[in-house]
Amino acid sequence: MSGRRVDFGPVNRTGWQFYGWWGIVLPAFLVIWVTNALTLAGLNVFDAKLLAELGVERGPLKFGDTIQLLVSGALAPVGGWLADRYGVRPVMVAGVLLLSGGLYGYSFVDSLADVYLMRVLTGAALAGAGLVICVTIVSRWFVAKRGLALGLMLSGISLGNALIPQVNTALIAEHGWRDAFTIICLIPLLLLPVILFVIKEWPERVGMQAYGAEAARDGVDPKLLAGYEFGDALRSANFWLIGTAAFCTFYSILGLANNLFLHMSDLGFGPADAAKAYFPLFVMGLIGKIAAGAAADVLPRKAARSRPARRPTCCRARRCSAGAWH
Repeated sequence: MSGRRVDFGPVNRTGWQFYGWWGIVLPAFLVIWVTNALTLAGLNVFDAKLLAELGVERGPLKFGDTIQLLVSGALAPVGGWLADRYGVRPVMVAGVLLLSGGLYGYSFVDSLADVYLMRVLTGAALAGAGLVICVTIVSRWFVAKRGLALGLMLSGISLGNALIPQVNTALIAEHGWRDAFTIICLIPLLLLPVILFVIKEWPERVGMQAYGAEAARDGVDPKLLAGYEFGDALRSANFWLIGTAAFCTFYSILGLANNLFLHMSDLGFGPADAAKAYFPLFVMGLIGKIAAGAAADVLPRKAARSRPARRPTCCRARRCSAGAWH
């Protein structure tokens, strides 16, 4: 985009007719619904079957959760760099294919090593079609109402994790856990037409402008309002405060969610009832995400710093929350 003239003329529909709501936020909502639900709560409902089949202790099996998160975190900047170089859509497609392959591979596991390998694949899938990439594409399309747009998109994580465990439990009961994986692995593939034909990389490239880009008429590129450059973020107290808060929040939520199904089973609940325990947990998360996103648009915030320099997505991968919510 460097050196490319951008026309900020009146080419957009306004309000909820704006393409970004239904052509970007909604597809990203669907992508993050599937990718996060099938790698978090959607996988946890298989834990009891895997423990019985593999004859292993709970701790080594749940170490797979750690592997997935480590791989996802390590590859997120790589996914961001690839998105900058080749576009968001190819990276999303790769992530979706990796997720489908990883879930299909689960149907053949017969050792912990196999489980860990599948977790590497699902972790890589999250780096390609998970939080960072979805936040990136939505942020490109919104200057005004960005908080609400991100909140609506991120609510897909909560809605997916509230519902998918019950779907997967029903499939396990009906078809057995191995065959259930051969069915579930097809779900990510349904995202491919949406990614390829609905999601657009940049509004300017299709003759549009970001929502609220009229604020840029005085010569400020709206993409520069996204937040800090990576180096600036590392020197900012906001970055570390938000990062620490996110670490504590996600550590607590993931620690609970990753062990909830087995804990409910230990308490004597059957698989169907244990899966229902995810519903209130993640529905409250859904409400919180939308409310927090809407509040971020109206509550006082510090003005974003603007400098005429590009910030690659691989850097935004490490500060996407700071840019969107500070």
